[in-house]
Amino acid sequence: TPIDLVIPIFVGIHIAADGVRQNDPSFTIEAAASQGPVSPVSIERIDPVGSLGKVSMTFHPAQAGVPTRVKVRFTPAMVIRVGEAVAIDLLLFVAVQDVPALSGPDAGSFAADWLLRQDFPDELRTRMGMTLTRQVNAGDLVEVWIDGLRLPFEGIGPGQRGLTIETNAVAGPINATAFTDWQYVGSFLDRVNFPAMLPAISFPLGTTRQVPVVLQFVPQMDIAHGEVVQVGLQGFSGADTDSVDVTSDPEGLFSLVTWRARNTTLTYWVAEGRTISAGTLVQVTLSLSAGITLPSTGVSGNQGITIASNATAGPVLSIELPIGGIGLIGFMSQTSVSFDPPVVGRYVDMTVTFRVSTRAAVNDEIAIRLPGFGQPPPGSPSSFFTQSSSWYSGEWSAECGLAGADGACVREDVILTIFAQRDVEAGEYFSVRGLASD
Repeated sequence: TPIDLVIPIFVGIHIAADGVRQNDPSFTIEAAASQGPVSPVSIERIDPVGSLGKVSMTFHPAQAGVPTRVKVRFTPAMVIRVGEAVAIDLLLFVAVQDVPALSGPDAGSFAADWLLRQDFPDELRTRMGMTLTRQVNAGDLVEVWIDGLRLPFEGIGPGQRGLTIETNAVAGPINATAFTDWQYVGSFLDRVNFPAMLPAISFPLGTTRQVPVVLQFVPQMDIAHGEVVQVGLQGFSGADTDSVDVTSDPEGLFSLVTWRARNTTLTYWVAEGRTISAGTLVQVTLSLSAGITLPSTGVSGNQGITIASNATAGPVLSIELPIGGIGLIGFMSQTSVSFDPPVVGRYVDMTVTFRVSTRAAVNDEIAIRLPGFGQPPPGSPSSFFTQSSSWYSGEWSAECGLAGADGACVREDVILTIFAQRDVEAGEYFSVRGLASD
């Protein structure tokens, strides 16, 4: 009489790490029956179970949110024959081209195609199939490089879900099995709000070119004690310093910020006993006393300001901040002021020349301070017109430019403000002539 014997899962039997080969003769059955013992004999039919060893994935470049080359490696414990397939499922990866391109040592063994691309409201998924055109034997190390995929904006970290590999090999099929090893890639980007203007940096202006530095970011990975966030400030200057005059929100995240002039880099060190958890909005302010000095040419959208991290949970290669995340600071070049006639005590025509470094929109303004000029006579109009069609209208105001010890004003300045009449492009040069009072 045939007997079906089911051994329940709670007994705790594990399939061997190298899988099960079809009809493997080393699987045996025997009996110690009192009416006639049965010596060990091979089991006639064994359902195969495949196994892949050394399953790993690395990326080049290892940068979140950009197209990358995915390098996949695995070693099958069974033969995978021509016409059978290997499929890879990559959650949050996006195919950026219609046909995947394969390269690498074993690319010639496969013909590839996207099997399925799914776009859900809360997740993206790319599934790729590779049909064998050449047999892969048990124990072969297979390495295939896949181009045409974009890394998730959130990066890739420990415990990453949705990275699986499977095969329909007759000698040992494998259902979707998680990768055992992959390269961690950190991120300061956010897929949901991309292109959000974070990370961001700003430089509140003071009375000199030395400025405080305000940095905001949301890491997509944990950054632990002893690890750093590094910001490159191309064109900035200042003596090397190790500053503890730093504040953060949440409070106390950083114990030290160092500035190195040689590579114009700020390094923020996470404080002892603290970890910046993934998804935390962080704002950190380095005070004016650190001596960070603005470039003489201001701060532009293509300044080359970068952010990076050595976080173990996901390193971030140096990436440029989005233009919208940089606090732009314009500058003027080729500036001059001349008077006609150049005579003290006379009313004069004044000509101002300048070249702008940044774009200006209609009604944006430029102010010129005239120290000690004093106010125009009573009854003079507060507005005026210039001979420049681009900066046609203006107005003046007066304010105390220098006060004495008793607080009384000892020097009165005139402020002339002119307004853009059109959108002005960066790099344009202007000569503006108008009336002013001495």
